[in-house]
Formats: sequence, structure tokens, C-alpha cells
Amino acid sequence: MYKLYKRDGRVLNYHEVWEEDGSVIEHFGIAGTRGSFHRHPIPAGADEDKIMETLLEPAAKSGFEEIAEDELIKLHVVVPRPDIVGDADLEKRHEIEDRMDDLLGETGVGHCDGGSMQEKTMEIFCFVADEEIAKGVIRADFDDEDLIGLRRK
Repeated sequence: MYKLYKRDGRVLNYHEVWEEDGSVIEHFGIAGTRGSFHRHPIPAGADEDKIMETLLEPAAKSGFEEIAEDELIKLHVVVPRPDIVGDADLEKRHEIEDRMDDLLGETGVGHCDGGSMQEKTMEIFCFVADEEIAKGVIRADFDDEDLIGLRRK
């Protein structure tokens, strides 16, 4: 996966590509929105990395750049730990991690990278390009649930 960002004033744009099921998926838009997706079939014998680089070339020429992993903002999503214990408890945390990863990826904000459990809470570890946009997207997705907090680490 290759992901590029460009800030225009207060607006953060993203443009990313990845391989999936014999195609290169191109995803772009304004961070915090679902954006647009295009599927580009990979011809037999073609180099998928070359296709991805070619798709991102116009964005790179217009000022889009990668954000290094160590420059992403570490954000912890803290949710109450359910009253269930054992495997079901861990399964619930994994469901939330998957949900966060999908949400942050689909809106071009970042990704989830695991989590941990405390006695009364679960923490979901996220890496995001913009803290305020990520918090807004997460709060909107959790509006019907008991979200304890979002902490920058």
C-alpha cells in the first residue's frame, strides 16, 4: 500500500493505492470522507508496483507526499470493557479494532494497530495523519456507544 497526503489550507487530501484480488485499488478524497474508489485490473505479467506508482504519479507531481510512520499521530481510543470475560471479551476488542481500522482506512485518516485491555477499559491503538479529523470521524461512528475518550500518546 502507498498512501500520499497533501494539505490545502485546513483541508487534508489523501490518495492511496493497494493490490487486492488481482486489481490495484485507487482511493482518494478529502480526509474524513469516504472518498472515491477505482479498481484497475492488473494485466497478466504486469508489475503491480509499477501500476501503483503510475497511478500516484500525478498526485505526487501536484505536491502529495507520504507521511513517515514515525510522524503519524498515535491516538488511543478508550472504550468501556464489556461485562463478558475470556475469549468473548478479547473477540469484542478485536471487533472494535477491525471497525476502527476499516473506518480510518475508508476515510483516509489512518489505521489501527492493535490494542490492550485494562480492568475496566479497552484501548485501541490508532495511527492517524490528522488528530482532529480522526477524532471527529471516530466520535461520529461511536455516537450511539459509550466512548470514554480519545487520547494522544
